[in-house]
Amino acid sequence: MYMYNRANYYKAKKQFLFARNTFVLFIALMLILPFHYVTGHFQIIPKNQWGFTHTFITESDINEALQEYNIAGKLGKDELIEQAWVQKMIYERDIPTAKAN
Repeated sequence: MYMYNRANYYKAKKQFLFARNTFVLFIALMLILPFHYVTGHFQIIPKNQWGFTHTFITESDINEALQEYNIAGKLGKDELIEQAWVQKMIYERDIPTAKAN
Protein backbone atom coordinates (compact mmCIF):
# COMPACT_ATOMS: atom_id res chain seq x y z
CA MET A 1 0.00 0.00 0.00
CA TYR A 2 2.83 2.39 0.86
CA MET A 3 4.59 1.84 -2.49
CA TYR A 4 1.38 2.46 -4.40
CA ASN A 5 0.86 5.89 -2.78
CA ARG A 6 4.47 6.89 -3.40
CA ALA A 7 4.17 5.91 -7.07
CA ASN A 8 0.99 7.97 -7.43
CA TYR A 9 2.65 10.93 -5.75
CA TYR A 10 5.61 10.89 -8.15
CA LYS A 11 3.33 10.41 -11.13
CA ALA A 12 1.18 13.39 -10.10
CA LYS A 13 4.26 15.51 -9.45
CA LYS A 14 5.69 14.61 -12.86
CA GLN A 15 2.41 15.55 -14.56
CA PHE A 16 2.29 18.85 -12.67
CA LEU A 17 5.86 19.75 -13.65
CA PHE A 18 5.17 18.91 -17.29
CA ALA A 19 2.02 21.07 -17.30
CA ARG A 20 3.83 23.97 -15.61
CA ASN A 21 6.80 23.83 -17.98
CA THR A 22 4.48 23.65 -20.99
CA PHE A 23 2.57 26.71 -19.74
CA VAL A 24 5.79 28.69 -19.16
CA LEU A 25 7.05 27.78 -22.64
CA PHE A 26 3.73 28.83 -24.19
CA ILE A 27 3.82 32.21 -22.41
CA ALA A 28 7.46 32.76 -23.46
CA LEU A 29 6.62 32.04 -27.11
CA MET A 30 3.64 34.40 -27.00
CA LEU A 31 5.95 37.16 -25.75
CA ILE A 32 8.78 36.44 -28.21
CA LEU A 33 7.14 35.58 -31.54
CA PRO A 34 4.95 38.64 -32.28
CA PHE A 35 7.45 41.40 -31.40
CA HIS A 36 10.88 42.82 -32.24
CA TYR A 37 12.82 43.91 -29.16
CA VAL A 38 15.26 46.77 -29.79
CA THR A 39 17.87 46.43 -27.07
CA GLY A 40 19.64 49.79 -27.42
CA HIS A 41 16.50 51.92 -27.54
CA PHE A 42 14.29 49.84 -25.20
CA GLN A 43 11.51 49.63 -27.77
CA ILE A 44 9.07 46.90 -28.70
CA ILE A 45 7.90 46.82 -32.31
CA PRO A 46 5.14 44.48 -33.55
CA LYS A 47 6.10 42.09 -36.36
CA ASN A 48 4.19 41.74 -39.63
CA GLN A 49 4.58 37.95 -39.45
CA TRP A 50 5.34 35.84 -36.41
CA GLY A 51 8.75 34.23 -36.40
CA PHE A 52 12.15 34.22 -34.80
CA THR A 53 13.94 36.42 -37.36
CA HIS A 54 15.23 39.69 -35.92
CA THR A 55 13.51 39.12 -32.59
CA PHE A 56 16.27 40.92 -30.72
CA ILE A 57 17.67 43.91 -32.61
CA THR A 58 20.98 45.41 -31.51
CA GLU A 59 22.73 48.68 -32.33
CA SER A 60 24.89 46.89 -34.90
CA ASP A 61 21.75 45.61 -36.69
CA ILE A 62 20.38 49.15 -36.84
CA ASN A 63 23.68 50.60 -38.10
CA GLU A 64 23.95 47.86 -40.72
CA ALA A 65 20.39 48.50 -41.93
CA LEU A 66 21.03 52.26 -42.10
CA GLN A 67 24.22 51.73 -44.11
CA GLU A 68 22.41 49.41 -46.52
CA TYR A 69 19.57 51.93 -46.81
CA ASN A 70 21.91 54.84 -47.52
CA ILE A 71 23.94 52.91 -50.12
CA ALA A 72 21.04 51.18 -51.85
CA GLY A 73 19.28 52.44 -54.93
CA LYS A 74 15.50 52.81 -55.24
CA LEU A 75 14.82 49.06 -55.58
CA GLY A 76 17.19 48.19 -52.74
CA LYS A 77 15.54 50.71 -50.44
CA ASP A 78 12.11 49.34 -51.27
CA GLU A 79 13.24 45.80 -50.44
CA LEU A 80 14.82 46.92 -47.18
CA ILE A 81 11.79 48.92 -46.10
CA GLU A 82 9.57 45.86 -46.53
CA GLN A 83 11.04 44.64 -43.25
CA ALA A 84 8.77 45.95 -40.52
CA TRP A 85 11.48 46.74 -37.99
CA VAL A 86 13.51 48.75 -40.50
CA GLN A 87 10.46 50.74 -41.54
CA LYS A 88 9.55 51.56 -37.95
CA MET A 89 13.09 52.52 -36.98
CA ILE A 90 13.68 54.77 -40.00
CA TYR A 91 10.33 56.50 -40.39
CA GLU A 92 8.36 56.29 -37.15
CA ARG A 93 11.24 56.53 -34.67
CA ASP A 94 12.96 59.45 -36.46
CA ILE A 95 16.32 57.79 -36.97
CA PRO A 96 18.21 60.02 -39.43
CA THR A 97 19.49 58.71 -42.75
CA ALA A 98 22.12 60.33 -44.93
CA LYS A 99 21.03 61.74 -48.29
CA ALA A 100 22.07 59.56 -51.23
CA ASN A 101 24.22 61.25 -53.87
